[in-house]
Amino acid sequence: MPTFRAILCDLDNTLFHWDPCDERGRLAAHAALKQAADVSFDEFMVLHHTVRQELKHRLTGQGSNHNRILFFSAMVDRLLNQPRPALVLTMYQRYWQAFFATMKPHADAHRVLSQLKRNHKIAMVSNHVAQPQLDKVVRLGFEPYFAAIVVSEDAGFEKPDPRIFHTALAKLGVDAKETVMIGDHTKGDIEGANRAGLKTIYMAEFTNGEPAPACADHVVHRLADVLAILN
Repeated sequence: MPTFRAILCDLDNTLFHWDPCDERGRLAAHAALKQAADVSFDEFMVLHHTVRQELKHRLTGQGSNHNRILFFSAMVDRLLNQPRPALVLTMYQRYWQAFFATMKPHADAHRVLSQLKRNHKIAMVSNHVAQPQLDKVVRLGFEPYFAAIVVSEDAGFEKPDPRIFHTALAKLGVDAKETVMIGDHTKGDIEGANRAGLKTIYMAEFTNGEPAPACADHVVHRLADVLAILN
């Protein structure tokens, strides 16, 4: 790896383990829904997957395709055949309450970020709605490390679109050739950053054994391993 001035970093399943937080959130949202509809958790998950894919297709490239309140609104409309905004809001609130109660930073995150910040500008680049991502950054204690935060809802396009990486580069005042992207998503983080002209580090710790992308410049199985590459 050459010497870099800047680092772009994903958040979910990179700086903390997202999966158990999301599972707890879905369980909490389902418990709220069961007060109004006789639906098992398995049925909840099938419908959740269906509406999520529909929204992803309809809102392609928009941060709103990640908005849980839209997931739950579509699910309630389909199950009850009428709008129930109070129920949707309750599901949304319970989801995030359970999510944040479960969330904790990766054991190495603060050490890695603090060491990298000594010699690099760091930006977070994330596909999501802005409010929960900012909430995660604050609750995880990551705010002091980032010179820029780019969330797809605000940027107007999402990874793997090269423009979201270029937005982060502009905020940091650096070029692609002097920047590396760290992330867990093959298409969004690695292939997208590669198309934008960045070098990449694939974070495989939370990817459940999925094959590492061939275009990744480096693969790490623990977050702390990036220090040996970048320092």
